[in-house]
Amino acid sequence: MSRPPRPSAAVVLTRNRLANRQVFWVRRSSRVAFMPGHYSFPGGGVEPADHEAARYFHGPEELRPSLAAAVRETFEETGVLLGAARLDDLPATRKALLAKEIPFIEALERHQAQPAGVVFHEAARWVTPPFSPMRFSARFFVADCPEDQHPEVWEGELAMGEWIAPAAAVDLWRRGLALVPPPALHILRSLEREWDHAIELLRNPGFLNADSIPTKMEVTPGIHVVPLRTPTLPPATHTNLYIAGHGELVLIEPASGEAAELAVLDTCLDTLRREGKGPIREILITHHHGDHVGGLEAMRQKYGVPVRGHALNRDKLGAGALDGFIASGELIVIPGDPPLRLRALHTPGHAQGHLIFWEEDARAIIAGDMMAGVGTILIDPPEGHMGTYLQSLELMLDLHPHVILPAHGPAIGDARDAIRFYIQHRLKREEKIFSAVAAGAGTVEEIVPIAYDDTPPAAWPLAERSTLAHLEHLAGLGRVVENQGRYLTADRVR
Repeated sequence: MSRPPRPSAAVVLTRNRLANRQVFWVRRSSRVAFMPGHYSFPGGGVEPADHEAARYFHGPEELRPSLAAAVRETFEETGVLLGAARLDDLPATRKALLAKEIPFIEALERHQAQPAGVVFHEAARWVTPPFSPMRFSARFFVADCPEDQHPEVWEGELAMGEWIAPAAAVDLWRRGLALVPPPALHILRSLEREWDHAIELLRNPGFLNADSIPTKMEVTPGIHVVPLRTPTLPPATHTNLYIAGHGELVLIEPASGEAAELAVLDTCLDTLRREGKGPIREILITHHHGDHVGGLEAMRQKYGVPVRGHALNRDKLGAGALDGFIASGELIVIPGDPPLRLRALHTPGHAQGHLIFWEEDARAIIAGDMMAGVGTILIDPPEGHMGTYLQSLELMLDLHPHVILPAHGPAIGDARDAIRFYIQHRLKREEKIFSAVAAGAGTVEEIVPIAYDDTPPAAWPLAERSTLAHLEHLAGLGRVVENQGRYLTADRVR
């Protein structure tokens, strides 16, 4: 079961320059657990101290702790203390607050802050969908930045911050140069409009359900994600189905045929139809594993469209499961304004018939099980092959992508760094396995406790499969040899 979402809040700081509105947005560090590399606005979880500071704020009583959290987080992350009358020593107070040397109330009192006098425009509440291991019920507020204060990001949880026109920020997202979560993207798009219209759009997005969860999530231009609950490997609980197209639509990853999950998909499709999108043209698969094709037949029957995948999936899925095959290098053009182009590329290693889909305009890869936004990727012999998997990662690296859209978990920013990390992590693990063999561990059961000493024993059964894949790779490189059921380094066999 997914944990209940944690209350959180954020402030969109605005200013006018030459009659043009700007917002202060921040980029999260690639090292943080939640939304690494994403652009958004200063904010974070509501803490007990925020309930104590709520008395300094006006508005509905249930909203005041969120306002306090939003102002506190904005001060911690940017150094701007909304409502402050005394500005001397603000950096020192910020440091003391971050070090938890003083409570937030003391920071307000030191600077004679009167946040009740600040005009906060309340935006919609957004709730993280259940697929995420970390969920938030986030309230957003828009407020003018005081002219005598200037935001400054101290590197840590955040990598940077800057003033930018909303239209320029959306353009960076459109070109694949900025990874922006749905709430922030909607806020940026809204603030491009005339002010009164912008505030109305902020408060009423039109695509949040009764639980404040978005019914559509556009991760890159023309590509929406719909997480569907599937029986996949923990900690993942969902598999991402992607809807691609600016006009006609293509579904990628028919992950679940359960009625409740198909209803989630239909809700998104209905939202897109109201925007003039559709019809569905075809369904594509990345590979044959059950948590990726569980809804293949149900969706084919429901939507009356063909299903295609790589020919190597034919025997895995059975006769007639696929209506056509996709060759590596095939360009799939989806009609629309503009047309959306996906290049299918064969990336075996996790599965022999695995495909990725490359969208060059946003430099985005729909990656299937090549990488994961939550959990890890299992390379399981005999179908899984470590050497081939590493070669497929190198192929992805050579595309120079900006964003990875995985089958499990959120989008992955700083894509080339993420791919390099995957390669380096696998090779580092492989060296630990080789060292274990060199030290005399000869069987998979003997190797795993040594090579995976940083992994909980509960995960060792899966680690055994990966270890076997690494041993096969090492054998192919001529570094180890299997001899009477035990692995030895090659120099000990000579």
